[in-house]
Amino acid sequence: MGKSRLITIVSVGAIAGSLLSLFLTFGAYPPGTDATVPREVGRSLAEAAIKLLPPGGRITVLARDTSTFPQPAAAATLETLLGEIRKAGATLASVEVLQVDPLRPLQVSPDDFYQILRRAKANDVIVSLMGPPLLSDEQRQTLGEIKPQIVAFCPGNLPNYIDLRLLAERHLLHAAVLGRPLPSKAAPPLLETFDNLYSRASAADLAKLPSP
Repeated sequence: MGKSRLITIVSVGAIAGSLLSLFLTFGAYPPGTDATVPREVGRSLAEAAIKLLPPGGRITVLARDTSTFPQPAAAATLETLLGEIRKAGATLASVEVLQVDPLRPLQVSPDDFYQILRRAKANDVIVSLMGPPLLSDEQRQTLGEIKPQIVAFCPGNLPNYIDLRLLAERHLLHAAVLGRPLPSKAAPPLLETFDNLYSRASAADLAKLPSP
């Protein structure tokens, strides 16, 4: 799958540049965030995925490989997400752990996401901890009708740079956890809570977002 190495973990018990310079600068979580906020991100993503999951459906999770460069916050999100999926009795098809250059923005490569969507079934839900699918027009046209439901973690200022409403209209995003706008430098620092840093977005919420 392109230049990135894709490792598929089939076992249900397995746990594991240019595009967004601001996203790269801030990363998925603010510096110093303890595990409370990342775990709430995982719970929120799991809740959205389970709501979208049809009877007999399966959930596939996309996550960054942190074995070389540990990221405790990302690990807490993934662990909580998988725990909530198991607690709900939902079927976890796989955890796709993607190796990504740590100096590049956190995203699934278009080629990798294209292959994952091409293999997905109509009753599948894909949860991406690495943003929404950013496919080329050619890839989108080749896929035709998008079969699975897609839930994505969109932290930082990503919603200001990617047209999430358009992705929702094209059935490439059905629910998300969105980063809230960062306060100005003159504003007092925000308390690092989930509600201050993120918001939950359904398909209806995504349809109301302004274009960047």
